[in-house]
Amino acid sequence: RWSEGRVPSTREDPAPLFASWPCLQTPPRSNQLAHALATLRQIWPFSKYTSEEKRVKPRLYASIDRATYERLSAPNLASNLNVINTALSPEYASVKTCKRLGIKIRGGFQNVQVLSLHILCLCVRHCGDAFLRTLGKSELLKDLGRIGDRTMWTATDIHRMVLHLLQEWAFEVKNYPDFQLMYNYLRSKNAPFEPRNGPISTIFQPYPGIEEQLMQLQQGSVMATNPVGAPE
Repeated sequence: RWSEGRVPSTREDPAPLFASWPCLQTPPRSNQLAHALATLRQIWPFSKYTSEEKRVKPRLYASIDRATYERLSAPNLASNLNVINTALSPEYASVKTCKRLGIKIRGGFQNVQVLSLHILCLCVRHCGDAFLRTLGKSELLKDLGRIGDRTMWTATDIHRMVLHLLQEWAFEVKNYPDFQLMYNYLRSKNAPFEPRNGPISTIFQPYPGIEEQLMQLQQGSVMATNPVGAPE
């Protein structure tokens, strides 16, 4: 058999050999598609994540959509906490969080972009190494770099906010060199970074005081040990 390392000679009849392959055994017509998919999953896994890990996706996407709703006038603290709680799950949740936030940031709606960047900043601070590792290798970081060097056009306030975040991550997240590489690349492109130790008034803060309110809520919750479900 070919699976045992032996190639049949041209004089052999290959029909009995092929008939013994599970992927070529014809199932009932009603189950042919399911049989083909099951066989493909056995010889070529579609994903390295388990079905248990993937169950978080609908709840995660729903919480991000609520937290970045375009008609919100300011971040919803309960929705933001729910996003962070869900993104604290294994690596799969971090991958899907970066993917969903990337879609929101590329969407072009300024209010949605601001809310998405605010959530991204919170996830970087509170979701641990798994999220930082995923963000460093994700397309989302490249999108932020395109905003920083003006390859992707955004409003001036969004541009300033992205540069501020990338600069802070380059100095604060030292265990992952992807952030330093992005910062050095933008410096080589003469991106207008503002002084890190400059007056607080020069740093773009779309929602002053919101971070302090979130920290107070976090201190009074048990989100790290008992993640909560989506808010009603």
